[in-house]
Amino acid sequence: MSVATESNQNMAPSESEVQEVKSETEKVEENEKATSEKSSQPKKPTVHFPDYKKDVVYVYQFNRCPTLPSLSPFCLKVETFLRMSEITYENVDHKMKYKSKKNQLPFVELNGVEIADSEIILSELSKYFNKNLDEELSSEQLNVSHAFRSMLDNSTSWMVRYWRYKNPSDFIRLSQLDIKKTINSKLPKVVLNYLFKFGLKSVS
Repeated sequence: MSVATESNQNMAPSESEVQEVKSETEKVEENEKATSEKSSQPKKPTVHFPDYKKDVVYVYQFNRCPTLPSLSPFCLKVETFLRMSEITYENVDHKMKYKSKKNQLPFVELNGVEIADSEIILSELSKYFNKNLDEELSSEQLNVSHAFRSMLDNSTSWMVRYWRYKNPSDFIRLSQLDIKKTINSKLPKVVLNYLFKFGLKSVS
């Protein structure tokens, strides 16, 4: 009996061990609480325009030039849709620094969310703002509209790009594009024009 009692006394944890376990338990509880509070906090928007206004569409596209609203037919499509739908939007002067996560222009930001690809942009904004520019068209008119959009997206735009890549000097002259101002570069204008023409030629 005395041997068993002595054995039980030897197996009982000391006061310092109890205190150590209690301390470790409190640390674990504190870490779990901190993790829970951190995860419950709203995530900061990962956008280029963090101080956005609610329901304002921020448009990222190619810079304007004196003769054209946009150098890109897809950028022009998005901005035309916004104007026709009377959706509040702002063009962001980003000096050609940003592209979407898909490496594309145009893209837009709405309430801290990025939307890329012109067709997806039109679809998402139509749903969000409850806009349907085709709602008064007949079935026949919808078919004609679809045919024109397909032609412009898949044929006309490629011909425009082909001409631009093959004729960079004419493109710069006719568009009156100021490359130095467009990309906010300190290089001489002559050098920038040469690099721009060389880049277009290499693409073609």
